[in-house]
Amino acid sequence: MDVAGNKSAASTAVSASTLANPDTTAPTVTISTPAAGATLAQASVTVTGTATDTSGISQVTVNGTAATLKAGAGGSSSFSASITLVSGANTITVVAKDNSSNQNTTTQTRSVTYTPATPPPAANPSGTVFYVRADATGLNDGSNWNHAYTRLPATLLSGATYYLASGTYGGYTFAARSGDGSLITAKKATDDDHGPDPGATWVMGSTSYGLGVALFTGIGISIDNVTIDGVTGGGPGQWETGFGIRIFGGGYNIGISGPRQNITLRHLDIENQGRSTHLDGQNNIYATGGVKNLTVSYSYLHDVSICHLFTRNTDGVVLEYSKMARNGTNIGDTLHRESWSATTDNNITIRYNIYEDISNSAVIGIVNGTGNADNWKIYGNVFLISGRFGTFDASVSAIVDVRNDNANPDAVTKLINMTANNWEFHNNAVINFRTGSSAGFNIGAGINNKAYNNIWFNNAQQMITFNNMSHDYNLFIGNINKGNGLSIDADLARTEAHGLSGTVDPFVAWSNGNFNLKSATGAGLPIAPVTKTINGNQIIDTFDKDAFGITRGSTGGIWDRGPYQH
Repeated sequence: MDVAGNKSAASTAVSASTLANPDTTAPTVTISTPAAGATLAQASVTVTGTATDTSGISQVTVNGTAATLKAGAGGSSSFSASITLVSGANTITVVAKDNSSNQNTTTQTRSVTYTPATPPPAANPSGTVFYVRADATGLNDGSNWNHAYTRLPATLLSGATYYLASGTYGGYTFAARSGDGSLITAKKATDDDHGPDPGATWVMGSTSYGLGVALFTGIGISIDNVTIDGVTGGGPGQWETGFGIRIFGGGYNIGISGPRQNITLRHLDIENQGRSTHLDGQNNIYATGGVKNLTVSYSYLHDVSICHLFTRNTDGVVLEYSKMARNGTNIGDTLHRESWSATTDNNITIRYNIYEDISNSAVIGIVNGTGNADNWKIYGNVFLISGRFGTFDASVSAIVDVRNDNANPDAVTKLINMTANNWEFHNNAVINFRTGSSAGFNIGAGINNKAYNNIWFNNAQQMITFNNMSHDYNLFIGNINKGNGLSIDADLARTEAHGLSGTVDPFVAWSNGNFNLKSATGAGLPIAPVTKTINGNQIIDTFDKDAFGITRGSTGGIWDRGPYQH
C-alpha cells in the first residue's frame, strides 16, 4: 500500500507466482526420417519429426536451418526441413525451442551416411555399333545390315549401340553384359540415322528397313545403364502416333527387376491387353526393386487393366511428354488400380503429360506401405476424363491419394501410413471428372505441399479437396456439386487469397484434345525453376516453361494459370 492508500497486492502475487514456478522442462524431440544409420544415395534429404512441449514449440532448426512447423494438439508440432549432406558420414542435429519465458531447448542428433550413386554414363563411349534385323539372312554377327543379328544377342556389349530395323522380335530381357558396365542403347533405325553402316547395306524407299515399328511382346531389364529409344513419336502433336518401337502384350509390358539404376525409355508405344480384361498383375511399366534414375519420355502407356506405372522405392524418376490412357474400368471387378501406384518413392518429376480416362482409386495412388513419399513435382499436365466411354468413364477418389491410417480416426486398421512432404502441383488442368468423390487431393499426412496456378474445369464432385495441401492462384470454372447440381466455383475461389472463378470454357477445344487457352487468365504466381541432383543425375524442374517450351509470363507479362501459356 502506498501513502495514498492504494493496494498492489494482485500484481505482486502474479510476479511471485511466475518466479516461483518457472517452466524448466525441455521439449521432447522425435526424428521420423531419415532412419538412424541410414545410407542415402541423394545429397538432398528431408528431415521430419515431431517436437512437443506443454507451452508449445516456437522454433526447430535442423543443422542450423529453420524447419517448417505445423502445430498439432497438446503442444506438439511436426517439423520438416531439407538439408544437403556431404559424401560420407553426416550428423543431423535437431534443436527445438519451446514457448516458455525460459525458452528451454532440446538437442537431438541422428547419424546417416551419404553414398553418391554412380552418375549416368556417357552414351556409347566406345563407338561400337551393331545391327539387328529380324529377317536378315547373313552371318548373324551384327556387323552390318546384311549380316545383322536377327534379334538382340543374349549378352550385350557395354558402351554399344544396337540399331533395330523394323520387324517382330518377340520378348527380350536385358540380362547379361560384357565390358565395363557403361551405357547400352537399343535404338530404332531410321533412314536418317541407321548407324555407320559398313558396306552401305541399308535399304531405303518403299522397302526401307526403317519403315514401320520394331515390335516386342515384352521387355525385361535386370542390368544397369540401359536406354531403349524408339527415336520418333509421342509428345505434343503426336501423343498416340509415330512410334519407332512398340511393346504389345500382357503381364508387365516392361518389367524392371532389382535395384537398377540409369534406365531411360523414350518414344515407346506401350500397350497391354485392354482396360476391360479385369486381370490383376497387368501393368505397362513395373519396377519394384528400388530403381534409381528412371526416365520415361515421349511415350504412350495405354489400355491396361491395372496401372500404367507400378513402382516401389524408386528415387529420381522423370515422367515427361507422355500420355497415359485407359487403365481398367469401374465395372465388373473389385481390383485396386491407379495410373501410378507408388509407396516410398521419392524425388519424382511429372511434367508435360496427358492423363486420360484414369480409374479408379486415384490418378496417383500412394495407398500401400509405411514411410515417406517426398519431393514430387507435378506441373504442366492435363488430367482429363474424355467422356467417350459412357459408363466406362473413370471414377477416382482424388487426383492424388496418400493414405495414412493413423491420421484417419475412421480407419479400422492402422496398416498403411504414408506421409507426403514437399509436393508441388502447379500449372495443371483437371477437366471433366464427373464421378468419384474429389478431383483434388487426399493427403493423409504431410507438410509443405503446394498447389498453385491450376485450372479445375467442368468437374462434378462432392467437393474439390486440398487435404494437407496449401493452395492459391487457382482458377475454377464450371465445377458443380454432383449431389445438388449447384456451382462450387465461387466457394472454392473464396478459400484462396488470389483464387478466381468464372463461367466461360477457357480452352480452345478440350474435347478434341486442344488445351490451349482462348485468352490469358488472371495472373498466376511466378515459380522459378529448380535444379536438383539426384543420384548423380541433374534434373531441372522447369516450372517457368510449358510443354511447348514457351516461357510463362512472356505474353503481356502474365504468368497464365493452366498447363499452357497463352
